[in-house]
Amino acid sequence: MDHWVPDVHSLLDYFDFLPSWQLEDIMISYAIDGGSVGPHYDHFDVFLIQAEGQRRWQVGPVYDATSPKLEDTDLHILSEFEVLQDYVLEPGDMLYLPPGIGHHGAAEGECMTISVGFRAPSHREILMQFTDFIADRLPESLRYSDPDQTLPEQKGEIDEKALDRLQKILKTHIEDRSMLAEWFGEMMTQPKHEQPLEEHWQSWEALKEEAEGIDLVLNEGSRLAFRQEKNHLTLFADGEAYECQSADAANLAQQMCQHSQLASDQWHSVVDNEARELLLRLINAGCIYPLFEAETED
Repeated sequence: MDHWVPDVHSLLDYFDFLPSWQLEDIMISYAIDGGSVGPHYDHFDVFLIQAEGQRRWQVGPVYDATSPKLEDTDLHILSEFEVLQDYVLEPGDMLYLPPGIGHHGAAEGECMTISVGFRAPSHREILMQFTDFIADRLPESLRYSDPDQTLPEQKGEIDEKALDRLQKILKTHIEDRSMLAEWFGEMMTQPKHEQPLEEHWQSWEALKEEAEGIDLVLNEGSRLAFRQEKNHLTLFADGEAYECQSADAANLAQQMCQHSQLASDQWHSVVDNEARELLLRLINAGCIYPLFEAETED
């Protein structure tokens, strides 16, 4: 819901004690009396905020992949559940659940519950996606080689030296922190939904003229993060990397990450060409947009 409703998106401001790139999304569930998913657990942190009505939450111990579950469902619905704590949430109450903690929520009358979830990629996802990312950037000419190979005692044996060579190849790429940061920034800001484009501006002059006195704000469904290195800053926006070589471009990128908004005087006064190009690219990509006042009919 945070992708489509600005008032819901503003709830994320209360979670600024965590990096913004860790935030996944906000879901809102509606249930009639007794409505429930069933006892289950999640692999990530969850904050449950009661919006309307009441929901009873029973909290259990830590569960994992070895815990008995119901078959024929992709959810981690537990077939056996131990209740350790029992709460009834009223509107405005919040319950925090760490990863793996079993919980069972049931509506007491009609109710709506807000769920704030976080991104926690599995080790399997990290390995698969990062190695794919690296592989796409490597030329075919890079090959396994063994110039120090000696005559083997057993011609079919894979000896320790062969494994040492393979480990060296893997470590060379895995220990490239710049490559790791680029992949991680793109992955963790990848949006769940395609961002709608309100309008496309061909030039900075056209944008400045049409949006005079207008603030620039982050699209509710967009995700930003940045990586500061010695000589430059890289901004990650909706799965794309933007290199910021100039100080002005880097400053604007940090401002958008920190505040999700640029006041009209902040961006209108920009004279650095790289900073201007950055803002224009972000707007045309749907990451940020001019906050025009809604038109009303007479």
